[in-house]
Amino acid sequence: MTVVLGLLAVSGMAPATAAASPESALMDAINDARADYGLRPLRPAPALEGSASRFAALLMRTDRFQHAGLSAGGRFARVGEALAYHSGWQLRPRSIVRNWLRSASHRPVVLGRFSRLGIGRSRGLMFGQRSTVWVLQVGAP
Repeated sequence: MTVVLGLLAVSGMAPATAAASPESALMDAINDARADYGLRPLRPAPALEGSASRFAALLMRTDRFQHAGLSAGGRFARVGEALAYHSGWQLRPRSIVRNWLRSASHRPVVLGRFSRLGIGRSRGLMFGQRSTVWVLQVGAP
């Protein structure tokens, strides 16, 4: 089962390799989707990476799957967030991006007018089963 939630708020990557991190694989899948629509790739932002990683760990630790207030340190005029959850520990970056693109609330996060991103991932027990949680946070100046 894969579940996704989306939140959108206003206030050239190399192909994935076997040695690439799961977060890099998800970033590559996102940027491949953006390229399919003629959009520029998103680049990593340390503030978003830290925020997304901390939030993924918090969701796993507290056994909840919901958005909280997104804070990227005031560095971005526009921010967005997408969450994904699936049972098991398999990595499913392309599947996650496909599901986000099929969702009316996630599509603007993945394909929106953003320039930076941060990805967080946490694996552990959630809802009594082995699970993986992904957090995508995007921003634009």
